[in-house]
Amino acid sequence: MSKHFDWKTTTCDDWMAWPPPEHVRKMIGKTLDPDQCEVDFDYGFVLDPYCECDLPDELQQVGRQFFAYDPKRKIGLYFEDLPDATIEALSEKRKAADLEGWRRVLGDHTDGGPP
Repeated sequence: MSKHFDWKTTTCDDWMAWPPPEHVRKMIGKTLDPDQCEVDFDYGFVLDPYCECDLPDELQQVGRQFFAYDPKRKIGLYFEDLPDATIEALSEKRKAADLEGWRRVLGDHTDGGPP
């Protein structure tokens, strides 16, 4: 499994201080090497994963958002900004990050049994 980032202490300022426009993020996404990327998630606004907007209350739906992070280049991108082939290549890392998230929530009760 990839190294776990503590997303609670990693802020947008730490590695995404500059969220570029969407078309630039999509171009950057094409250059990420899935073998070098680490995957983790954060809880945030579904419609604003980069914290760019001042969303009205009715649009502030929170959900689990997956990011691919290239530690060498210090670039993190929301999965929706990645090409389909990269998302597919990262699918096992995403599943591992998802399982780790449930372990954080449920403790060791992630084997399908009751907590």
